[in-house]
Amino acid sequence: MKAILNTLAFLAITSTQQVCLADEPTKSIGNIQKEAFTPERILPAGVDSNISTNPYTGESGPARKGIIAATLNNVALLNTLLSEKSSISDSTKVQEISETIISLIPSLRVVGVFDLFTPQEWLSSETQPGRVLAAVLYLQKYPQDITPTIKKRLLQIQNQTKIKVLSESIAKALKGAEQ
Repeated sequence: MKAILNTLAFLAITSTQQVCLADEPTKSIGNIQKEAFTPERILPAGVDSNISTNPYTGESGPARKGIIAATLNNVALLNTLLSEKSSISDSTKVQEISETIISLIPSLRVVGVFDLFTPQEWLSSETQPGRVLAAVLYLQKYPQDITPTIKKRLLQIQNQTKIKVLSESIAKALKGAEQ
């Protein structure tokens, strides 16, 4: 029984470490990392993914390298596509990019992107409809994160936007929050 308790205590301590580091002992005080994080310490050369732990929430899951860069580039592309006069081919591109962002959301959550920059901050952007859409897609996946303040902002955006995909995505997120 004591061995089981020791194992559980060990797992509790190690599961709260911020990330799994590559091939080196953790230099920490308690559970707080005291060495600077570098890309190489988190993912060594030749490793494309890892189990990451959100430093804000402790939630863990798989994260592939490049997810943040891919998201930022997709948001920038959506900003362009949603700001221009839409064509049918643009609508198809917006749908494809949205599906890509949706696939990245769980990894973005475990690395803490939506804790460092909250959905409310993403929704406050007046000039980046792609950023707003990415936040709405996140809120569709995690409707429990829709607070009364966020709901108010979503309704405001929905009433003001002329971007159909954004309005429809907001409706879907709000519907998910009601269930």
